[in-house]
Amino acid sequence: MAIPHTHPQNRLGSRPLSPLPSAKGARWLCRRGFVLVVLALLGSPLFFYRPATAQKPYRVPQYRRPKASPPRFRPSVKPSRQIDQQAIALLKQMFHPSAPYSGLQRTQIGDRYSEQQIWADTHGRIRIQYLAPPQFAGDIMLILPGHFFDYHAREHRLDVATLPTNQEQKEIRQLVQGIRSDRLQAVVTGEENVAGRDCAIVTILENVPGQPMGIPQRKFWIDRQTGIVLRKEVWNARGMISATYMVNIAIGEEAGVTPQMFSPSSLPRVADVKPLFPSERPQFPSIEAAQPHVPFPILRPTQLPEGYVLSGIWLSDTPNNPSVVLRYSRGLNYFSLTERRVLRPNPRARYGPPAVLRGMEARWLQRAPDGSAIAIIYIGHLTPSEFAIVANSLQ
Repeated sequence: MAIPHTHPQNRLGSRPLSPLPSAKGARWLCRRGFVLVVLALLGSPLFFYRPATAQKPYRVPQYRRPKASPPRFRPSVKPSRQIDQQAIALLKQMFHPSAPYSGLQRTQIGDRYSEQQIWADTHGRIRIQYLAPPQFAGDIMLILPGHFFDYHAREHRLDVATLPTNQEQKEIRQLVQGIRSDRLQAVVTGEENVAGRDCAIVTILENVPGQPMGIPQRKFWIDRQTGIVLRKEVWNARGMISATYMVNIAIGEEAGVTPQMFSPSSLPRVADVKPLFPSERPQFPSIEAAQPHVPFPILRPTQLPEGYVLSGIWLSDTPNNPSVVLRYSRGLNYFSLTERRVLRPNPRARYGPPAVLRGMEARWLQRAPDGSAIAIIYIGHLTPSEFAIVANSLQ
């Protein structure tokens, strides 16, 4: 799914334990940098965040070097052209954990720490509730396939994105392509018990000796039984960037994971809902400039509420079926339309916008002039009558 960088403050923390640095992992810890690593190798910076604000790092001495933590060193594994089939099998298992889980997770970047409670299912859905540092206690993130919600308790604000985390997906593709092309190597480098579970340690290395690391080196502690990642570390040529690990974990029915946990309606109701965009700077100056890069006719409203103008256009970097995001603004007020071609639409699907707008989001299917089915997602604060003007004039 690369996500944008538009958050006004930093959040020390990390996303759930997944293949890449967590959804507020290394880069998510520095919050202004969207969306640090939405999800296959889950857990890296999301492309919706900007650089960190000036703020004292949260320090919790009692978190430092927990007794169960393994030594922090860069593994010295010699690259080899031989493929470690056991490591490949473990990575495949990691992409598709066989059981839901919940537990307490901690993330360390230098002397900065964050702590979160995490719930995750087998469908790629994750809920994270921040416990520390104090300035982010109560914040909640929902990471769903193709959707992202970030509730900020202190500001009583909800950030919403409908694009996948493209930056993360880009890094995932780089890792997969690197292993397939023999530029990277996945190696089982040991075993260790983390949070009471027996894990295999898989290290991903550069396979070209003497060259600088183009992709940070990663180590994953993968539960052999379920494929859940219980610890991960990210390294570059200067040393360790981040470490994220489960302090305790419950798996299966004991985890208490329910579908309702991943529903946006489970988040606190807020008046301030902020759509997130792929970056601060629009990618294209006009729809005409963006159209050659999209394999479907971009739909646009021929009528807009008074004062609104098109102020930004972005494309996701999904190669086969990109999405386009249109932002319309009126001063500080704005709304977004996300469009994506549906490759295999349901023949019984209903087309056209909803008759009544409920809340700040709406989804529907619409036919393009070339006959293709386009999925539309609206996010914003238009009144029902203003929404009707926009939705009914799309062509």
